[in-house]
Amino acid sequence: MSELLNICFSYLCRTTRQNEDGKSPTVLRITFRSQRRNVFTGLYCFKDDWDNENTKVKKADKEADSLNKNLLVIHQKTKHISFNALDCYKKFDIATTIQNGASSTDIASANRNISG
Repeated sequence: MSELLNICFSYLCRTTRQNEDGKSPTVLRITFRSQRRNVFTGLYCFKDDWDNENTKVKKADKEADSLNKNLLVIHQKTKHISFNALDCYKKFDIATTIQNGASSTDIASANRNISG
């Protein structure tokens, strides 16, 4: 039973890629039963402003509060979708979670709604 609940959500700054502003994308990493998927959040920050230990944007970044609030909303939405699938006794896997509402398009749309 504990394996069913062993879903890990974490964030990372994908420093191997950068946008035209020199910022790197933040990625939601979902791990379940040795399956791992990265979902681009649509959020970007400078790699020097990313706090690897706490997996969020450092306070030094002027957009830190907004970015971290968006990361929290994404985390909550993804967690809700994942646990709903488990509660309903549906077959659960990461691909299904992403298809059912945690897609990068949905996340980017949620970010726009929150940000402005």
